[in-house]
Amino acid sequence: MVSPVLFAQVAWDEGVCIATAATLSSALYALLTVLALASLLSSTLKSLSSHGKTRSTIADRRFTVPKQRFRDFYIVGFVTCAVVSLGGDVAATASNRIVFTLVLLHLARRYHECAHVHRSTSSSRMHVAGYALGILHYLCLPFVLVTTKDVTGVTPGDESNHCDFLFILGCIFFQYQQHRHHLLLAKLRAHDRSASDPEYSIPIGGWFRFVSCPHYFAEIMIYFTLAKLGADDDENAAMMIRLHDAGPQGELVRNILSALNLKKRWFLLVWVATNLSISAYHTHEWYRRRFRSYPAERKRLLPLIW
Repeated sequence: MVSPVLFAQVAWDEGVCIATAATLSSALYALLTVLALASLLSSTLKSLSSHGKTRSTIADRRFTVPKQRFRDFYIVGFVTCAVVSLGGDVAATASNRIVFTLVLLHLARRYHECAHVHRSTSSSRMHVAGYALGILHYLCLPFVLVTTKDVTGVTPGDESNHCDFLFILGCIFFQYQQHRHHLLLAKLRAHDRSASDPEYSIPIGGWFRFVSCPHYFAEIMIYFTLAKLGADDDENAAMMIRLHDAGPQGELVRNILSALNLKKRWFLLVWVATNLSISAYHTHEWYRRRFRSYPAERKRLLPLIW
């Protein structure tokens, strides 16, 4: 059995702190993905994770916070990303600088939208468990998006290609599209009070012509471009976990931790895609129940597909 002392060596050996945090964050995102899928079968898990209009209006308001507290997620994420990006163990690669710039732009924009664009009502709430989960997600976020130096302090290869430029443009494009569709939602809430529901109406304009949740689709694509931008650096970097006198069991643990670390961005992407796909499903069904005239040809998340 691998002793706690061994894990202490892994966690605090010189130059491996961020890599260890990334590994643990990957494991967390894998667990959250499983729990998100389980929420499709469990009303309790659904209640803990739902928010806003998809949360039952008769749900117990105890242990809930206003949906406006979403802005806290982006404050936590921005501060954590800024601090981690300045760490001495972070590789000074172009992809690291680009990824963190794009992430900070995304987080700052999302805070602005929560504070000045979104028009949540006092009845729009989320469970404290969902709130804590959001804080945890953004605390872990920078650790899976950063590439670290190896144990010798060497920076992995810093090569760029035309695909990187396309992913940068893609990230900016999808950030713009998400902002655009958040503005469309806010304008509906602000001006249209003629619908059968006093607070909501059918979204129109932009990609709402094709899907119910284009802002979710845009966010998934933002994370996809961020994952692709740093993936090559992760493959080139040496795995920074050393297990001393661990035997066969230690070798197995090292292989598992290596996989979690090297594929950390994809664990994050799968978690985000799963979570937002489930949210899109519930949002689409809510619209269909609420509005009899809801466009039948409109899909949930992926145009013409689902």
